[in-house]
Amino acid sequence: MTALSARQLELLQRVAHGASYRQVAADWGISEITVRGYGHRLLRVLGASSIAHAVHIAHSQGLIGPKPDCGTRAAYRRHVVAGEPTDMACRLANQRYWAECRETLAPILKAKKAATPSRRAAA
Repeated sequence: MTALSARQLELLQRVAHGASYRQVAADWGISEITVRGYGHRLLRVLGASSIAHAVHIAHSQGLIGPKPDCGTRAAYRRHVVAGEPTDMACRLANQRYWAECRETLAPILKAKKAATPSRRAAA
């Protein structure tokens, strides 16, 4: 597990809940540049490419609680679109989604196939 300072951990939690660097700086009574410095050191410590990636890593390592929608297909899509690694809960949610789609569509596709005349029979 990665060792983070209390300030870095608090910054991660605040950003994970939607706060901007400017909001954090105002709440802490320090400059936004200082908060950005905390953010850059945080990226280096976690080996993340962006602050969103750092939040994802922190969630997966249990450093901060999961996002409210983590483990949903929406979270999986968000990770994929952002080019971030997906965690097991998100991948499982995506697999469940596609399994439900197959179950829902199977009878429809079967009925459509039965109603469509065969090309060989028409020739």
